[in-house]
Amino acid sequence: PDVGAFGGSTAEDFHLLRPHGSGYVVVPGEGTSFATPLAMRAAGCLRAHYGAQLKPLTLRALLIHTAEQDDRHPPGTAGWGRVGKEQDLLVCPDATARVIYQGELTPSQYLRAPVPLPSAPLVGKIEIAATFCYATPTDPEDPGSYTRSGLGVTFRPHMQKFKPDATVPSSLPFFGKGALDTEQALRADAHKWETALNASRRFLPSSLSGPVFDVHYNARESGGAAHEAERIRYALVITVRAKRMPQLYDQILQAYSGVLEALTPVVDIPVRV
Repeated sequence: PDVGAFGGSTAEDFHLLRPHGSGYVVVPGEGTSFATPLAMRAAGCLRAHYGAQLKPLTLRALLIHTAEQDDRHPPGTAGWGRVGKEQDLLVCPDATARVIYQGELTPSQYLRAPVPLPSAPLVGKIEIAATFCYATPTDPEDPGSYTRSGLGVTFRPHMQKFKPDATVPSSLPFFGKGALDTEQALRADAHKWETALNASRRFLPSSLSGPVFDVHYNARESGGAAHEAERIRYALVITVRAKRMPQLYDQILQAYSGVLEALTPVVDIPVRV
């Protein structure tokens, strides 16, 4: 699964309100019939708050990106974690900035997605989290190569650091294995052909300068090279956290004025006191 949601268990009930007379009573229950609507409610809340600015694929990426992880539920059974609180989905916490990229990728071409940083000097360790989601055609006749699209993602943390005789800045693995690993290792650990990539890394300020993600769209057919490939939709969510920089969001918005645009709610949420 991508994410999980609590729908009750034998040890802890899922509490429901049932009409009773002129009011309601609380009754216990459990099951995926409760968990699934709870997860969809979070996505629906995002869509209602920001409208068509957020595409369905972006809603999926945001649910994965903000999922809460714990050691009791390994990724193999609970996906990327438990659906986060709606407040964390709608608003960036202090010392945090979240950026969304969404659009289409062209086969065999590169997309460069900058990781926004403030123009002011960085203070303390910087955490960068990223989630890629993309839509791909499938090949039902080839279970071993079921998806026809994969993303080769290269993270370049410092645009002024080059290896000897290199023409592009040095890269670091972000989603698992490095570029020189075998195809089997890239499939197993780097999720090369999975439609959702999610990871976070921490960096010292001196190791970051204009960081970017270079994304290459790989297309295949029956496990081999594709003769014709379609453009695919993608969504990328990047979060930058710096605990010692409480004004990080405003600083990044100012540094990227005219480039990044703050999402504007389409509905007002009343606050009751």
